[in-house]
Amino acid sequence: MGTVVLARKSKLALNDTDLYTYFLNRLERMSCPNRSCGCLAIVDDSNARSAIAKYLTWFERKHKHEQDSIVFEWVRYVLILKASNEQRKGVTNRKVFRLPFVDDGTDAVDDKVRTYLLCKRGLVILLSFGDRRYVTIRSAAMSSAVLPDHKSIGKKNYNAVENNERKYQPLLHHFEYLMNLGEVRATRVVATLVDGMGGHANRDSNIDVTYLPISMGYRSCYKRYMKSLGYDVRTTPMGGFVVTAEDEGQEVDPGAYVTFPTYINLWKRDFKNLKVSRPAEDICKDCYVFANRHRHLAHHSTTTRRHDGDDVHSDSSSSDDDSGDDEDDDDIANHRVGLTMNVDLNSADAASNGADEERELMLLEAAEHIKMARAQRALYQAKVADAVADATEGKDHTVRRYTFVVDYGQNMELPVYNKEQPGITYYYSPLSVYNLGIVDHAHVYDDGRVTEHMHCHVYQEGVGKKGASNVASLIVKTLRALNLLREDEVGGELNIVFDNCSGQNKNNTVLKLAAWLMAMSYFKSVHFIFLVVGHTKNAADRLFNSLKHEYRKQNLFTFDQLVRALDQSATVTVHRTVANDFFDYDKLLDGMYRKLVGHIKQNHIFSCEDDGSEMTIRKSNLAEHQEFIIRIRKKNWVSASKTELIQYAEKVLNPLKCLGLNPYKMVEMFKNYRPVVPVEFHSDELYAEPSPEVWSKVKVEKTDRSEFRANLKAKKYAGKERVESTAFDDNEGIDGKEGRA
Repeated sequence: MGTVVLARKSKLALNDTDLYTYFLNRLERMSCPNRSCGCLAIVDDSNARSAIAKYLTWFERKHKHEQDSIVFEWVRYVLILKASNEQRKGVTNRKVFRLPFVDDGTDAVDDKVRTYLLCKRGLVILLSFGDRRYVTIRSAAMSSAVLPDHKSIGKKNYNAVENNERKYQPLLHHFEYLMNLGEVRATRVVATLVDGMGGHANRDSNIDVTYLPISMGYRSCYKRYMKSLGYDVRTTPMGGFVVTAEDEGQEVDPGAYVTFPTYINLWKRDFKNLKVSRPAEDICKDCYVFANRHRHLAHHSTTTRRHDGDDVHSDSSSSDDDSGDDEDDDDIANHRVGLTMNVDLNSADAASNGADEERELMLLEAAEHIKMARAQRALYQAKVADAVADATEGKDHTVRRYTFVVDYGQNMELPVYNKEQPGITYYYSPLSVYNLGIVDHAHVYDDGRVTEHMHCHVYQEGVGKKGASNVASLIVKTLRALNLLREDEVGGELNIVFDNCSGQNKNNTVLKLAAWLMAMSYFKSVHFIFLVVGHTKNAADRLFNSLKHEYRKQNLFTFDQLVRALDQSATVTVHRTVANDFFDYDKLLDGMYRKLVGHIKQNHIFSCEDDGSEMTIRKSNLAEHQEFIIRIRKKNWVSASKTELIQYAEKVLNPLKCLGLNPYKMVEMFKNYRPVVPVEFHSDELYAEPSPEVWSKVKVEKTDRSEFRANLKAKKYAGKERVESTAFDDNEGIDGKEGRA
């Protein structure tokens, strides 16, 4: 990243850590354009370079006018700055500036840095300013005490849409119409109904924002706008628009509508609170089901009450049995609403009708769901704070608290065409590449910062799967690499936070690993914490973006290229995983511990202490959810010593059998992908020609599959013909009898 000069937009897309690293690398190669000056030689000092990079990171986040205002004040100060001849290095005509830096106490900043001066060209290079921009600022500083705004700010363009009533009024009506199409924000609705506090929503806290459904993007809304004006819009393969009139013979009048770019700009400028939901927002299924059900019941409960009121005012002579009418009314109401829960209206605390009762029951259920999600999130944050505090204080391993997050990222592919259109490869099935991220929330960087750092284990589908043993193996591998599993010293507290994926994390094998770590006397206590389903956002999700920042921009054809593209961020360390890294922890732990039957799905905290023979389980960190203890170790292992456990592990814990790539995948990589990758990569092992045995196996399996599909199709149509024949024969028989009659 250091050899590439990024545009401002690309720099702003980086997080602070990556942006700081970018400026560090840039400063290493920076020098003053004035040959006789050399004022930027100060960047050769590592501490000075770090202090300057911190300032540039802060400076880059400022708006352009704010940046210009800062330099404006420097230029005004230069006009009265009197530097010594020693500082000026004998040059009397040069304008000099103070060296910008940040002293936050993490690096030792020398006194020379505090008094160091830069020439004008050195400052311009340092701040990535152009000469024209600097001259404009200097001219303003010589004639004004305050940097003036751009002359066009506050002025309305003569060609603005607002000045054209013919265009602007239909556009306003269109956006008012869109505001009424906003969909319910599931998580926010649940949080608001539970405790009336919309601020507890898990993302955007602005409750005035209206969110359109995911399907209603900018283009579809623009087509809807044009439809209201009597025009059809067709999208071209290049992304442009072709506008035609709905009525034949009618000509298209460009003065009646705004173009798509203008439409987008007006939306973003004048209707900032109208947004399109992204697929990743409000993903909790339970919250979404509740929100939609709540909206449905709220509508129908009003209808039900109105229906009941009509019965009260109806003619009394229509029925002598009031109780019978009430029961019929309630049946009608329940039928209208379509109840999805078992509602008992005979209890003393029940509501007056089925719709209100179901709504109240759903509120109670949603309340617990939201409170559990918040409690688990708070517990996660507390564990992170403890780990960071211990690392900052430099506590000893025996009393230190560690907090990790374990999560799989979205699968990657090889080969991958991210830099261009994939073409025919769009229809092929590429090689899947898995990436397990293990985030250390209290990683100590070389500059003294204590923050999160992800260890990402990358491997392709021919090396291993994404099962429980794979997760357990990589957790143990990471802990060993960090020197936390010590045979001669017991660590303090280990906390590992997971999402709620049962196939990878929340299963017997991974949970038993907590007991195994305690049995080996690696820690004094181990806690496996699971976030509530639908509310599992964690640090790994954010760091996966840093991991794949360069991956998303490149065409990659080999695994070596992939690893180099991923290993670019200072906040991520990429580990190339091999088949021998995976061990059969399922077999090992299953032989020593009981299965947690009936205790996994509903509980979210699993803790072990002492020798790991017992496990403390808790539904969540809410005060009303009490702990309960189960004996997890099997009877014949209750009194086993650590030596016996180690001997058993040496006997049973073997590497998982690696079956390699699927034969179909091997054939596809050679037959389909090899011709479309660059020639220099044809010799890579991914595109090697399969053996005759693999070709034969694939051919036999294809034949068997074809025969199976043919037989299945024949049975399907035979049954269909039999049903149709029976139906038509019966009809003909009936028609014949009627004819004879």
